[in-house]
Amino acid sequence: MHPLYVVAAALAVGVLMALVSRPALRRLPEPPASELDDGETKVAYADLATWLFRGLTGAAAAAGVIIIGLRAPVETWPVWVGLTTVGILLAAIDAATTWLPLRLTRLLWLLTLLGGLAMTVINAARTLEAAACGLAMWLFFGAVWLISRGALGFGDVRLAPVLGAATGAVGWEVAATGLLAGCLVGALWGVLQLVLRRGRHFAYAPSLVIGSFLAVWIG
Repeated sequence: MHPLYVVAAALAVGVLMALVSRPALRRLPEPPASELDDGETKVAYADLATWLFRGLTGAAAAAGVIIIGLRAPVETWPVWVGLTTVGILLAAIDAATTWLPLRLTRLLWLLTLLGGLAMTVINAARTLEAAACGLAMWLFFGAVWLISRGALGFGDVRLAPVLGAATGAVGWEVAATGLLAGCLVGALWGVLQLVLRRGRHFAYAPSLVIGSFLAVWIG
């Protein structure tokens, strides 16, 4: 696709995300108090529906569309629809609250599944590779969650198969690079958080999502 068309599509998606994220954030149910740690304070989802947050989310979604539109094979685009929209919003919410709303995660699963089915019509081999990478990523993060005894949030485990499927559709090398890049970005961010001594919780989803798009860009 011509780069100008990609940029136009990116702008449209960015504006749409900035508009849609407001009612979406205001309708998200808050996690039950029983799931919060003693003394933990959480930013309400509805309080995130500011022009700044929505604008940054829209800009991030637009950047994601540009990366996928310019660097990923056309037949893989359907499986990236969820990650470039709902996935970006989830990462932004996690960055602000350290929580990944299950309702949005389920929507992301659905969009990725539908994208995978659409990709099957175009290139079944890529769909199989995407499914294999998604399963492998889910098993890996599930193992890390068990070994770390919950130090890694289970929301990241839920997000893992989507990241694996999207990057795996491009190629297993890209999936491996995305995992490595996400871990490196997360490690750097974690060190910064320790230096600044900002809270006990760590938002890992933004690093994983950034790593996935970086892998496509450099892959």
